[in-house]
Amino acid sequence: MERRKEWKILLFYTLVFARMVHSLNALHVSPPKIVLQPPNTEIIHPIGDNSNGNDKPLELKCKAESEIEIAVERATVNEGDEISFSWIHSNDSTNHLKFSNNVFNIKYRWTKDGKPFDWTANSRVELRLGEGTLIINNPHEEDNGQYQCFCQNDYGVATSNSVFVRVFKLNPSTEVKPETVNVTEGHPARLECIAPAKWPKPFVFWVKLNATEENFMTFEKINTMEKLGTDIWSETFTLDRHGNLYFFNVSTDDASEDGFHYVCVATIEPVKAFQILKRVHLNVMSESSQMIESTFNKNALVYKSNEHEDVMVGEFVSMFCIFDGKPHPIVIWRKDGDVNYIVRRFLFGYALLNDKMSLTDRRAHRNDTGSYDCDSSSLEKQTLSFHLTVNVPPLFLVKPKEQHLNDGDTAKFECKADGVPNVSIKWTYNGKPIEANSHITIEPNAIIIENVTWSDIGNYGCNASNSVGYIYEDVYLNIAKPSPALLTPENTTSFFA
Repeated sequence: MERRKEWKILLFYTLVFARMVHSLNALHVSPPKIVLQPPNTEIIHPIGDNSNGNDKPLELKCKAESEIEIAVERATVNEGDEISFSWIHSNDSTNHLKFSNNVFNIKYRWTKDGKPFDWTANSRVELRLGEGTLIINNPHEEDNGQYQCFCQNDYGVATSNSVFVRVFKLNPSTEVKPETVNVTEGHPARLECIAPAKWPKPFVFWVKLNATEENFMTFEKINTMEKLGTDIWSETFTLDRHGNLYFFNVSTDDASEDGFHYVCVATIEPVKAFQILKRVHLNVMSESSQMIESTFNKNALVYKSNEHEDVMVGEFVSMFCIFDGKPHPIVIWRKDGDVNYIVRRFLFGYALLNDKMSLTDRRAHRNDTGSYDCDSSSLEKQTLSFHLTVNVPPLFLVKPKEQHLNDGDTAKFECKADGVPNVSIKWTYNGKPIEANSHITIEPNAIIIENVTWSDIGNYGCNASNSVGYIYEDVYLNIAKPSPALLTPENTTSFFA
């Protein structure tokens, strides 16, 4: 009797092993799921002036995982992991069966600029073992481009974010000789600075430097100096977002004395580097009686902002109506005809400077989009109009979620996003665009799949985009496989009847 029981237990485990290892009928593998991926913003990677092979490698992360189902149990594993099943004898001893994760066979591939990228053809490029992370050693500017990772097994294709890589080097600084700029006391003035056409776009600002300081400048030091015009409460200067410096009302204290210059600097944060673009010796001249008479009760426009300004939400933004005249004209601002909006925003971020000739918002809000007017109060009254558009990259309101369904069920993936301009939503299946048909319905914020079958298993992606950005979410649909009859030692009696 005991021998028969031992044979029954042995047969039971043999059948379990045969089911799980040989035929794998008890295993159900899910489509892959992305767990590591590049950001959906740009990757800016600096390199040195000379290609000497010592630059930091560029990494584009990519890794996926799959889930397995054994009857009603589920476990999460990664590519290259070891799978372990266990059961417990009546004598409390535990046995294990282990399987290599090769049964999932997750394969990785990349595209660059929308075309297949054969990383094996470049000796500088490698794929990290056990995942799809792309490593570019000694990066060159030729590596610039749009990259995307695809993770595939027999059940689906997971798609990563698409990321633009910019590998760049900063041109060495050249000697910039100071130039003299003559300005008149008591009047507005403008110091122009043309930012270099580089990417990434540098931050351009002005500082005061003497000759000794210029010889010992470092990025860290110059980055801690007072950046003229960036203090929105300053009554002396203001800085536009192109790097031009404005004096509202020049005084003799602004003159370059004791050897100091006004210096325009461009800094690029990723490389902790700076470049001097311009040096100015400011010569302040006294106002002549003839000039005083010519400007009395006049209202001369010195500078105004562009009629149309586009900024990103959260960015620094300024609008200018700078007039010259005696007495100095007072400017009144309105948004969509409402002066009270300006007053309310003044309390939460706007600064109205120097008789309100500059309207500055440290962080633009989407509600700031609209039409702005500035009215000058003088005998020659002028009204200038501007339109500000605050762009907002897409933001998910509802993300699609993974679904585990049975054959014949209805799958519905929802995806909602907001942004300015309006967001467009597009769907993909295993990395390819989906088209509506009798089986698939595409709604403005959802996709519905009726009467799902095994052929619908795979990865579904929601791409929400507008002209200033995009976001992407990749999830999978899994259809439960009918479980085999659960074997127990008790239901194997018929083999020994």
